[in-house]
Amino acid sequence: MNRLLGSGGIGESGAVYPRDSLSSIKAIDFLAGIKDESADVADLRIELAECDSRCTIRVENYSMRLAVAFVLAQLRDECHVQCKRIRLTVPGNLVQLDFIWQGPPVKIEQLRRWYDLPVAGDRKGYTLTLKEVLEHNHAELWPHTHKDNPDEACLRLFIPMAHSDGKPEAEDVRTLPQLPKGRPEFFDFDLFHQAGQTPEIEKRILGELVYTVFDTETTGLDPRGGDEIISIGAIRVVNGRLLHAETINQLIYPNRLVPPDSTKIHGITDDLLKNKPTIEIVLPFFHRFVQNTVLVAHNAAFDMRMLQMKEKRTGIRFINPVLDTMHLSAILHPSHGDHTLDTIARQLGVNMTRRHDALGDAVATGEVFVKMIPLLNERGIFTLKDALVASQRTYYARLKY
Repeated sequence: MNRLLGSGGIGESGAVYPRDSLSSIKAIDFLAGIKDESADVADLRIELAECDSRCTIRVENYSMRLAVAFVLAQLRDECHVQCKRIRLTVPGNLVQLDFIWQGPPVKIEQLRRWYDLPVAGDRKGYTLTLKEVLEHNHAELWPHTHKDNPDEACLRLFIPMAHSDGKPEAEDVRTLPQLPKGRPEFFDFDLFHQAGQTPEIEKRILGELVYTVFDTETTGLDPRGGDEIISIGAIRVVNGRLLHAETINQLIYPNRLVPPDSTKIHGITDDLLKNKPTIEIVLPFFHRFVQNTVLVAHNAAFDMRMLQMKEKRTGIRFINPVLDTMHLSAILHPSHGDHTLDTIARQLGVNMTRRHDALGDAVATGEVFVKMIPLLNERGIFTLKDALVASQRTYYARLKY
């Protein structure tokens, strides 16, 4: 049974769930994500009451967004009420989210029954219950009625604030080796003829486009030979700026063991993965996240091939235009023989703090890419088409796997 790792409790199935890594995110950005995830359930209005815009929570973003969307759907379908607004307050060291509607409150017996239901409904392979999501995120959900307005009811969600220094707890951090080289270059995916690469998009100026910079960690380096994705990390880039509130950092259960040699590189063990959602669950979420953006990756052919190998199994196809920072580096420095991410980052003054971590590498690649844009402009490369044409002329684009 595939489940996300929990917070050290025992689930209904009797399985023990060790603590998963949680990500820090601004509370207001978390709410914006909830509003987007629940757009087909409720038209929400966000209210901030006595809340600093810098207020940060620490959650597993994917599961909590699913949980809130599930609760809103239960209110609509079972209670026949429409949640109209979310009020955010910060009492003490907790962040309080009130999901408010006009009508009777949810009975505690009803809420307890919801606790045992899977937040993803009948989505195959994703059986995490509302109770387990809340426990995993150290959150609590309670019904509430306002004394001064008995016609107004709410469900009150409490989430602990993140540490004020913004540093992750020690048990959340994998110890990763700082290896001198990245994975071998791959060339068996056509980066230059994606279906979403339309003339309209190709004419856009590089600095005006919206990008999703991403990276994967895998069980090995053979996409055709059965290696699987075990982690996806991604970050949005808009107007030449990395949006650290818009990220994905998700471990994935691969339905196979992780070879010890691979674990030595990325630090991901079988124990970390055995209760995670499968690729069939994660890929649709990632696909929605990257919609209408240009994909950016380092050695992108490898990551795109890994995604392509899952098309038949998941029905998900990525048609986005793709830029590869390895090719862009070859454009900017054609005489250099080393275009690994470590070397490029060092040349451009980008600090590599979380190497061989999917989100860490995605962030570093994003910072590298942002610094490359003005350098490309200096060489007369202004549009997406300019960058793709120049990339296709590089040494790497002419190689075959």
